[in-house]
Amino acid sequence: MYLVNKLHLFPLFSLLLFSGVIGAVDGTHIFVKVEKSQQDSYIDRYRRTSINLTAICDSNTFIHLRYPGSAHDSRVFENSIMCKNIERHGPNFYFLDTQKYHLIGDSAFALRTWLITPYRGNVTRKQKFHNNCLSSDRVKIEHCFGAYKGRWRRVQYIK
Repeated sequence: MYLVNKLHLFPLFSLLLFSGVIGAVDGTHIFVKVEKSQQDSYIDRYRRTSINLTAICDSNTFIHLRYPGSAHDSRVFENSIMCKNIERHGPNFYFLDTQKYHLIGDSAFALRTWLITPYRGNVTRKQKFHNNCLSSDRVKIEHCFGAYKGRWRRVQYIK
């Protein structure tokens, strides 16, 4: 199920290192009860049955992309309407100025011109600083997930 509108997002995050960040992308698991015949698709890395909810959070927007719990965050995002629209029409489909504005994500996502991710492998001191700043700014989406699950407690476990 996709809940996506054509959005023109505006800067939200006040960041230590990055300017022009308009939101963060990440995934969370919603634990669900499924029929035995379908359980294999829904078993996640925690060995529980769940759906993968991947969202982009800005000041007031969640874009939900749901897949079985066995799906990786990057796969869910790659198959999302938003990602497909950006690939088809370019980042200006969502971002007013692609030179100025972008999203941030964790290492589960591929680096793109419009998506900042951490450096991987052996990193220099500057790269480690970049990763630390990115991590501290990405915590905002974790707060969004906490607010979402706290507001709608039923979402923490669906039968």
